[in-house]
Amino acid sequence: MVDASGAAREPSAKLLASLEAQLASFYQSLDADSSRGVVGGSPSAEQPFVSSAVQQRAARLTAEEADSLSYGAIRLADDGTIEIYNQRESELAGFDAADAIGSNFFTELAPCTNNRLFHGRFVEGVAADHMDVVFPYTFTYRMAPTLVTIHLLRVEGVNWVFVNKES
Repeated sequence: MVDASGAAREPSAKLLASLEAQLASFYQSLDADSSRGVVGGSPSAEQPFVSSAVQQRAARLTAEEADSLSYGAIRLADDGTIEIYNQRESELAGFDAADAIGSNFFTELAPCTNNRLFHGRFVEGVAADHMDVVFPYTFTYRMAPTLVTIHLLRVEGVNWVFVNKES
């Protein structure tokens, strides 16, 4: 795609298509979930990337264990404050873990997630005391649009955001 000045607009078209697909997926999940009484989203058709072993240990996962993962891992308090921020997420997002910890994920670190698609699912999952949803997302804050798969997980009152960058 080329704009009036002759400059290529391919990345914008990809971003728009990705965002439209994410919205369509989200609204479809809302319709399906409301008919089944599911809160916080349903399991997605997205391929899971967080192993069952990590999911089972999620409530007790340490910062050191999180650093050993090959994907981003962020533990959040119920209000969105970052408690653990692993090395892989630091590399992906370009934020030092020491600076990220104590910040609010949705309003300070990744304000592009402060919307119904992402933060809304998190809030609903915390309120229901259950969250296990996987969905595609595009990060746009402080970086070129980056396609990722998100896994929001709540186990025994502990919240995780797992981030797998699309290749």
